[in-house]
Amino acid sequence: METQPAQQSTKSGTVVDATALFALTAKCKLHPVVVFSILDHFSRRNENQERVVGTLLGVNNDGVIEIKNSYPVLHNESGALIGIDREFHRSMFDLNQKANRGEVIVGWYTTGSKVPDSAAAIHDFFWREVGAPPVVLLVDTGLTNAKLDVSAFVGPSPSALAAAAAAGSSGDAAPAAPATPAKPTLSLSTVQLEFSAPKPERLGLAALSSTEGLRGTVGEEGALLDDLDSVERSMGKLIGLLDEVTAYVQRVIEGKETPNVEVGRLLYDTLYSLPKVDAEQFETLFSKQIQDLVMIVYLSKLTRTHLTLNEKLQSLVQ
Repeated sequence: METQPAQQSTKSGTVVDATALFALTAKCKLHPVVVFSILDHFSRRNENQERVVGTLLGVNNDGVIEIKNSYPVLHNESGALIGIDREFHRSMFDLNQKANRGEVIVGWYTTGSKVPDSAAAIHDFFWREVGAPPVVLLVDTGLTNAKLDVSAFVGPSPSALAAAAAAGSSGDAAPAAPATPAKPTLSLSTVQLEFSAPKPERLGLAALSSTEGLRGTVGEEGALLDDLDSVERSMGKLIGLLDEVTAYVQRVIEGKETPNVEVGRLLYDTLYSLPKVDAEQFETLFSKQIQDLVMIVYLSKLTRTHLTLNEKLQSLVQ
């Protein structure tokens, strides 16, 4: 879908070219937690609802929209129109601001295989909230292409497009009869979307995708790896990566593989960044760290045991 030039009024009252503002949105970065939140919202929808609608929160970094958070918004579908509960939306935004003051409204989301034209009123509303083309995030919960597609769109205000079309068709001549207002339609264009997860979210995703980190016993189901298991797994991955790099370098030396300058530069930077520590000194430091870790684990288990005993003693006294 292509956008058309249209005049749009922002919150400040300045009339601007919507297409020019649309061009400023070069790329979107999406935190995975937003997708999980949308899927959770979709799984809790009412039985008669085909889709869900919500608000996207984040920051605008010189045209790169970083979508960090989201929250659901109540909506209703009446015939060919979809409306949202604006008071509920503003209450949720005020509540979010108490914890995340740096996040602003950057757009809205919906689910399905496409964004319906009946959502034009929602897009208009978020246009006024953002003061620029809002990002529309579409999550295909129907798995149309046998996968969970996530797409991002931007576009001008449907009401502004309708007004511009009506003004253009009337021309300078006075109409003989009152013109029927043009029906607002969505005109969206796809923008580049990439996933960007901070370290805490990456660790959470790794834990979710790992079956080895789960316990099958009753009471421990879904538990994360303890510290020692985590260190052991990290060391195993590190050794595997070192073996892979060593094999690659050996193939390059033997002429079996064409050398890659970029890979060579990265390997050089990595080796250069390593501290120069004697092997025996490194082994001593590592052993001390392991001993400290074992002591922390022991003390935590001892504390847990004392708390359990205290609870049982309190119950006996009562």
